[in-house]
Amino acid sequence: MRNHYLIHCILSGSGTYQTSIGGADFQYRLHGGQAFLAEPNKLVHYYADRDQPWEYMWIEFDGMKAREYLSEAGLSQHSPVYHPLSDQGRELCFGHLRQMVDHPELLPSQVMGHAYLFFGALIQSSRSAKKTVKNNIQDFYVQSTADFIENHYMEDISVEDLAANVNLNRSYFSKLFKKATTKTPQEFLILYRMNKACQFLISPSPRSPSSQAMEILFTLPGPSSLYMISHPRNGGKEILDQRGTELSQYPIPGSRHRHE
Repeated sequence: MRNHYLIHCILSGSGTYQTSIGGADFQYRLHGGQAFLAEPNKLVHYYADRDQPWEYMWIEFDGMKAREYLSEAGLSQHSPVYHPLSDQGRELCFGHLRQMVDHPELLPSQVMGHAYLFFGALIQSSRSAKKTVKNNIQDFYVQSTADFIENHYMEDISVEDLAANVNLNRSYFSKLFKKATTKTPQEFLILYRMNKACQFLISPSPRSPSSQAMEILFTLPGPSSLYMISHPRNGGKEILDQRGTELSQYPIPGSRHRHE
């Protein structure tokens, strides 16, 4: 069970993905060329085929546009499997993730670009893709709040300040914001500050030649939650968890895994 969205892109081999929805169990047999979604805080189980174990790349992400992009791609807890319309579309989609995995020298801005292209290709190449109905007023409130946080995150701002910025009642604003982003305004503010703190930690500075991993943080899109893609040699990176009170081992998304 994870706190963020996960998409696994299967490069070769096969395996099984299992989940439960409303007490009913679902099982999917998957193979190379497909991908599958695991939603935040949902219990899922997946394992490689014994005779033909799969190899996959994966990306862990979150943010105020995450749900919208997944919905446009037709992916959800009820429909977690990506079926490409064509081999060409699949290769384009997987190719952007492969660029992030195989090229740790990419600049953060370049990684962000490939991330956007990955989601764009995912939507365009998905057999179950669909258009979503956008609430422009809601989007305006959320984007205005994100812009306000970006400009004032170093100050002692409160949820009342965020609501006042868009001239809304605090209670109504909080409900609207959580519906759009899946996070409360306070959670969003904390995550944004965490994001900035992590960016400062990994921003240009002398690096030891023996550095074991390279981490890139990015948002999707604009001010949002924490994203990390690691390119490990001998391990991951310890960072402060959301409570800011202890260190926890952060997973290594974006890596290639082969299960024997």
